[in-house]
Amino acid sequence: GTGLASIMSVLREAIHRRHNEIRVPKRMYFVWCCRDLVHLRWCWNDILKVLVDAEMGPSLDLRYLHEKSSLFHWINVTFFVSGLKQDAATKNLIDSSMPLYERDYKNVIGSAEKAKRIREWMMNQVIEGGIDELTDNENYIERLLNGVKQQAMQELHGEVLLKNITNVTVCYTGPPGLGFLVKEATQTNNVNCEFSSDHQ
Repeated sequence: GTGLASIMSVLREAIHRRHNEIRVPKRMYFVWCCRDLVHLRWCWNDILKVLVDAEMGPSLDLRYLHEKSSLFHWINVTFFVSGLKQDAATKNLIDSSMPLYERDYKNVIGSAEKAKRIREWMMNQVIEGGIDELTDNENYIERLLNGVKQQAMQELHGEVLLKNITNVTVCYTGPPGLGFLVKEATQTNNVNCEFSSDHQ
């Protein structure tokens, strides 16, 4: 839950730059970690509204939104909730975001349906557990970063890796202990990965 304000600023800035055709990374992954569902509710509607508004402009394209895909066009958002243990809790989360698109988008043709689709996609990005929990001999953050690294390698199409070119950049904000775990997960011999941290 810490660092939410700064990460939200990065998300808004990335979408603003894309809107104005200013260079941004080809893909961006935003990962939020919190203990309880109530903490996620603090930012849920803000994130949903940012994505819906971006789709109504040129920054995001709903044609690239697939329910089972982790990417919405060029953006991924993933939520790790360590205290999330019941499906009923996620249903309550859906209900809690209902007022957003009913209030803000009901008079804009088609926008309420877009908000609903984006919200349903976001629901699939809510993961029960912390990023440090092990599954199949790797923790969640290792699995996520390994997928990002593999995507970067595929897009290089066999090109020579240059030591002065960064393929993946990871920016972390939060408590130092978790930061060490994230940094360790960035270590690789396949792609050039840069890590930076702002402990809070």
